[in-house]
Formats: sequence, structure tokens, C-alpha cells
Amino acid sequence: MLKANLLAPVSNTFYNRLTSVFTIKIADMQNDDEVKQLLTEIRDNQKLALQRQEEHLELARLQVDRAGSQVKESIQLQKEAMDRFKRVGRVVFPLIVLCIALIIYLIVRFL
Repeated sequence: MLKANLLAPVSNTFYNRLTSVFTIKIADMQNDDEVKQLLTEIRDNQKLALQRQEEHLELARLQVDRAGSQVKESIQLQKEAMDRFKRVGRVVFPLIVLCIALIIYLIVRFL
């Protein structure tokens, strides 16, 4: 009977350790499931982020193309404006010189 009483604490300790090991293993298995779930979520989020990056890249390319065409159109309009200015300047400049000459003539004549 004495041996049974001496072994009881040892067997209880062993049992407690054994159950804690199994509890840890079960917890590890649950953690493994959580880790797998988290890794799956990370993978899915990375795929979504890559898709969004591709969409933004495509938008950026479209904006660059549109900006390039707008720059070309702006340069063409500036060239046309300079051509018009040159044509108008050929007519207007001599008229301005003529008007100044007539004003000077009138000032000299009536003073």
C-alpha cells in the first residue's frame, strides 16, 4: 500500500505531463491550420495587390500616351499660331509704321 501511495504522485505527474504534451500537439495542429489560413490569406492578398498594380500600370501607360498626344497637339497649335502671327505681322507692321509716320507728319505740319 505504501508503494501505491508513492507511485500515485509520480503517475499523476506523468499523466499531467502526457496530457500537456498532447494538448501542445493539438494546439500546434490548430496553429498549423491557422498558419496555413494566414499564408493563404497573404497569398490571396498578394495576388490582389499584383492585379491592382497591373491596373495602375495600365492607367499610367494610358495617361502617358494621352499626355504625349496632347503635347504633340499643343506643339502643332503653337506652330500654327506662329505662322498666323507672321502673316498678320507682315500686314500690320507696315500699317503701324505708316500710322506713326502720319502722326509725326501731322504734328510737324501743325506746330
